[in-house]
Amino acid sequence: MSLTLADHGAQHIPLALDATALASMENAIASLPANQPGQRLTHLPALAALLGMTGRIGRHAASHLGPKAQPVRAILFDKSEANNWALGWHQDRTIAVQFRVDTPGFGPWTVKSGIHHVAPPQSLLDRMLTLRVHLDPVDANNAPPADRARIA
Repeated sequence: MSLTLADHGAQHIPLALDATALASMENAIASLPANQPGQRLTHLPALAALLGMTGRIGRHAASHLGPKAQPVRAILFDKSEANNWALGWHQDRTIAVQFRVDTPGFGPWTVKSGIHHVAPPQSLLDRMLTLRVHLDPVDANNAPPADRARIA
């Protein structure tokens, strides 16, 4: 079964990153502390280059959202058998912003890891896309549900 964003709300892009891009991403996060779940990634120039609209990751978003697409948040989840956590289904409705500007329709506000976050209006969320990059091999035993449908 081949997933499409339009029909399934998810799309699997095999080998979306080549070995050079993967090495660049791994180098960008190499200095981060190990075993910390949900690290918000900021101020990493090598990562910014990959996420920008012409970068190896950002161009996938731009192909669906248009040339003005830009990343609003990057989070590293480093899960393993020894360092794992379970979350029930949820919607993460906040976006990261540089600073707080009270604006009608935006709120509530939070600060996560020193970064301002706000829940935008649904009309903005409807125009957003989440990209998920797996640095480790993904097979039928550890794939997200959408990938399991494709692998099965």
